Amino acid sequence: MATDRNSLRPNPRKAWLRTAKANAKRDGMEFSIELEDLPPVPDVCPILGMALSLDSENKDFVPSLGRIDNSKGFVKGNVVIESRRANRLRSDATPEELRKLAASYGPLELRKWIEQYIDTDPRSALKLLSEMQAEAMIALVRKEN
Repeated sequence: MATDRNSLRPNPRKAWLRTAKANAKRDGMEFSIELEDLPPVPDVCPILGMALSLDSENKDFVPSLGRIDNSKGFVKGNVVIESRRANRLRSDATPEELRKLAASYGPLELRKWIEQYIDTDPRSALKLLSEMQAEAMIALVRKEN
């Protein structure tokens, strides 16, 4: 695989911003972020826990600018630097679709995923666990009624 051309630019953050602006315009999305609004480039993908590299031959490991909530545009507080792989997986999935996908792997696989995730981003993992517990409790209460 070829290396991502934006990652090889002298300032990849500027290139990611230009690409995001063009994509937002093309897709009719709001775009109101500036270079200062971009988070720092992490060493590890906050979603998948894989090491990131600007010069990786495998595009999956290259950092990418993504939106946290795909229903919103590129606005302050709604962007993340993640692996190209995570960005592609989340590109148009809703949180509900991602939950269904995770559930399809069964409780044991989900537990393994959370255990891995908790090492790389404990706040998000704990938030996910809390959401899952709340959803399970709501389902239980609805079932009883």
